[in-house]
Amino acid sequence: MNEPKDIHYDAFISYRHSELDSFVASNLHKKLESFKLPKSVLSKVKNGKTGIERIFRDVDELPLSDNLSDPITNALNNSDYLITICSPRYPQSKWCLKEIETFLESHPRDHILMVLAEGEPIESFPEILTYEQIKVTDENGNERFERKDIEPLAADTRGSDKKEIRKAIDITVLKLCAAMFGLNYDDLKQRHREARMRKLMTVFGIAGAFLLCFAIVVTGMLIKISTQSRIISSQYSELKDKYADTIADRAAELYGSGRRMDAIYALRSVLPGDDSEEYNANALRELYTYMGVYGGSADYVPGNVYEMDSEVYDYYVSESGEYILVNDLLCMRLFDRSGRLIREFKNEDSVYFTEGIICGEKGVLYSNGEELRFYSIDDSEDILITELEGGCSFYDIGADAALAYGGAEVTAVDDSGTVLFSIDVADKYKSSDLIIFQSDSDGGKIACSFSNYSDHYLLVADAYTGDIIDSIQASSDYNVPLCLGDEYLYYAVTEYGENGEDKCMIHATRPGSGTDRFCVETDGGMVYDLWENNGYLYAYTISGLEVYSSENGKEITVFSPYGEITCGIDAFDGMVFADSSGKVYKSYEDQIYEVTDSILPKEGGGKIARIEFSRGSYYIHFERADYVSAYHANVITDDGEYFDADYDELFGEDATFDLEEDPDFNSLLLDQAVYSEDGEYIAASYSNHTVKILDAGTYECIASYDLDRYILSLKYSEITKSYILVCDETSYVLDNDFKIICDMGMYAGDGDGCLIIGDVDGAFRLAEWTGYNELILMADELLGDYKPRDSILDKYGI
Repeated sequence: MNEPKDIHYDAFISYRHSELDSFVASNLHKKLESFKLPKSVLSKVKNGKTGIERIFRDVDELPLSDNLSDPITNALNNSDYLITICSPRYPQSKWCLKEIETFLESHPRDHILMVLAEGEPIESFPEILTYEQIKVTDENGNERFERKDIEPLAADTRGSDKKEIRKAIDITVLKLCAAMFGLNYDDLKQRHREARMRKLMTVFGIAGAFLLCFAIVVTGMLIKISTQSRIISSQYSELKDKYADTIADRAAELYGSGRRMDAIYALRSVLPGDDSEEYNANALRELYTYMGVYGGSADYVPGNVYEMDSEVYDYYVSESGEYILVNDLLCMRLFDRSGRLIREFKNEDSVYFTEGIICGEKGVLYSNGEELRFYSIDDSEDILITELEGGCSFYDIGADAALAYGGAEVTAVDDSGTVLFSIDVADKYKSSDLIIFQSDSDGGKIACSFSNYSDHYLLVADAYTGDIIDSIQASSDYNVPLCLGDEYLYYAVTEYGENGEDKCMIHATRPGSGTDRFCVETDGGMVYDLWENNGYLYAYTISGLEVYSSENGKEITVFSPYGEITCGIDAFDGMVFADSSGKVYKSYEDQIYEVTDSILPKEGGGKIARIEFSRGSYYIHFERADYVSAYHANVITDDGEYFDADYDELFGEDATFDLEEDPDFNSLLLDQAVYSEDGEYIAASYSNHTVKILDAGTYECIASYDLDRYILSLKYSEITKSYILVCDETSYVLDNDFKIICDMGMYAGDGDGCLIIGDVDGAFRLAEWTGYNELILMADELLGDYKPRDSILDKYGI
């Protein structure tokens, strides 16, 4: 069968999928495709056609996109005429209007034929068809286009009931065919009447012959209708399958950008409710992955999404991960872990933005530019802390408290809304224009780096009382980054070099001691950021991430990321960094490794603007995104029983063999091949990153996959009732058409009603098989009443 883009249509029927519009479109479709021209007018038809051959009408309201490979767009481009079923609902559909616009890009306006199904023309005709642009020349000889209103002509199928509508459709068919074949309507109408009279005379004159002819005609028409029905059904199935492929790809983009629920919703929209209907294998495979039935390759998978109305500016996660505060500058929203909105903070009457921070686990410390306030999560009480004259910046200082800096004053507030202390920075340093460049807390201490771009001060204070432990005036040509760790303050001062090579020194000092633990010069000049974690000091310079011992300052290694480091966080057992290329890195003792694929299961989210870590979960904001996504540890949903087993005993000896000796087998690019356990099929891998399933008797290719894998075996499972392709690290469950529908660990065989699944470490477990119907039920229960935002539905065509 030709691809849909190669199929030519006499007309494309555009209509709203409401009951009346669909009734008119359906009946018109059937009558047009069964219409034949009278022989007496065939000589007047220039294209030599004897009737309508093929009409396109989409049964499901598939969304139209700008992609020229889209099946709806292809059908429009390959249709001679566009028939619009006009009703008051028609102009309200952006997809119907898009169909008109798309058709006019490649066809003249007079190839649009209108049918009035309901209402009056003024409310039913789309505006684009009620005027035309005409070229006029003014008195100065200048040409310009003017809009000229026109009164479109339309065939009328309106009626009080379906019987009257069907009768009107018969007349409409003649009018449409007259226009499509370049004939006069009166001529066709007269010929149509003459044909009816001849049939009546034949009926009354020779009833027996008529019955025989009628039977022959009916039989022929039934055969033709049956054939056309099969063609249309096949075309529709093909279009639906391609649409499902498209949605599967878009679901992958959603999943990769942290929107797991949206991805599952998209897949569920193209998968039937049970396995009695045809399904799309790609969509089913993605659904198995996103539901996490058998785990996956990534250590983390997307969880909840915390939505804003515009691009996220900042966000904070409480230490327990129970609360997340997200700010897009227009407003702040406080969510609980599940994504439920607790409170929205807006500042509609002030010129200042609303900013804030989660304070411990019980409240939010925030500012509207005029007041510093505390919101209690427990009792929803909103407390005034102090008056302000301008904006405010916020910092987490641990100890169930937060720090606010505004009006040249540092204010610490605990999680009950009580002010712990205030420090007048302007009075201490005799400067009212100092800003906080950086702040850190550790071991009951807070450290702040103040700067007015000429003077730089470092202040270390007790996090509970505000007592000043140390104050350092740092001599630096740039702002001074700092961090606290292991009871020491680490900071970096930079001296501008006349030859363009800055000299930067990292100091380590015990606050209050007045002496340095060490002082070391960096390789890459100025330090942009500084972190201490588990005995190691990380300095981000132009050379990359320089790693030092935080005990003696000895340089250990220099790691070069792919892009500029955008953020670094303390993540349980090491540091995690993200860069401007979208890569993620993690430190293990004194080394740094890329772990992007481990944290982000799929590409699609783009570059990471910021990443936070709390209680085993990552909270990621992608660049320019209007949401924050939570990524949780990947836990297999099936609590299968683990047991000890011998790897070689389960998988047997290597089943590979040499097919190159067989002259009937094309071994070009062949790397490896194995027989299925029953000897019916061959699984072969090729050097062009392809795996194929071949008939063992004829070597005919049954299925081909884009996989770069070493094949272990091809086994038939009585539990899945299908073959499973077992490769290194991953196995692929195939359906009866040998399409991949599910990825899992290394399948070793069936055992006691369960699948035996192994991993690369040699551990095996018994896992129940989740069939199609069970998977759909799981997805429906997870989604419940959930529906993505309209902007997501429109953007991804769901």
